[in-house]
Amino acid sequence: MKRGWSIGGTLLAAALAQAAPAEERGAQPSLTAQSSFSETGEGEDYVARIVNATFATGRLYAPDGSGARDMVYEQRIDSTARAAAEGTQSELRVTARSDGKTLWTIHDSGNEGAAFGDYYRTTEWGCCGAENTMRSYFAWTGKLAFTATADPLFLTIPNTSTRRAIAYLSAYSVAGIEGEKYPRGTGLIALVDGDRTVDLVLLESDEGTGFEWTPKLALADPTGAHAQSGDSFDLWPADGNPDPAGLTGVDLVLGWDADGQAAIPVAAGTFDLAHARLPAGMTARHLPPK
Repeated sequence: MKRGWSIGGTLLAAALAQAAPAEERGAQPSLTAQSSFSETGEGEDYVARIVNATFATGRLYAPDGSGARDMVYEQRIDSTARAAAEGTQSELRVTARSDGKTLWTIHDSGNEGAAFGDYYRTTEWGCCGAENTMRSYFAWTGKLAFTATADPLFLTIPNTSTRRAIAYLSAYSVAGIEGEKYPRGTGLIALVDGDRTVDLVLLESDEGTGFEWTPKLALADPTGAHAQSGDSFDLWPADGNPDPAGLTGVDLVLGWDADGQAAIPVAAGTFDLAHARLPAGMTARHLPPK
């Protein structure tokens, strides 16, 4: 037995027309998408399949501040849920276009996706005790920038294009940390410039300590002179100087409820493990950036 229906979706021309008058942009191709739902079987054999095809728009600024692009994201998520299995299996395909040209296409196992600042972010839902995993692709290039189990934090030097993302991936993520290679791996911390990993730190501890879960993340000035604003910390002492060495004098603070707290300084644009403060039973070491 199989039942199903489809829903046609069309990108509203007004969403594109607002960017510039038609005579300035020239004729742009229209885009359409098709969504559908179908189901088969009954009881333990029941299977539901949903295909959601949508569009989203946004403005993306060049990493060096030299210009911007009006983006169109075509998103297709093909999800299958089975009565006899936990979780939903999904395949996500995203194509980014600007000014009628295809810039990149990504394929992912995410259950959902959306533009996220400088990135396009997919989310794979956690199942069976695992945490949700978010993959952030640098929207300017379409390259995978980092994988995380928490929203990233950002370090910036005001009035420059110098900006770094800090991403945390826990051992209990869907993607996980390579258990055979890092059997005591607790978490991975990445310092990222656009789509390039600048520094990568592995936290290690014994299993069952509670450190395998994602901690609360914050950026703090140990002197108290400056504070985090939203998800960003502005390095005002380096105002106007784009040298990454100005990314210094701030701590990444990680808190695991009652299990402990860690503070890892950022100095001259990298993680300073020599002065890191870690809870008992935890160690940290640099890994080669991927």
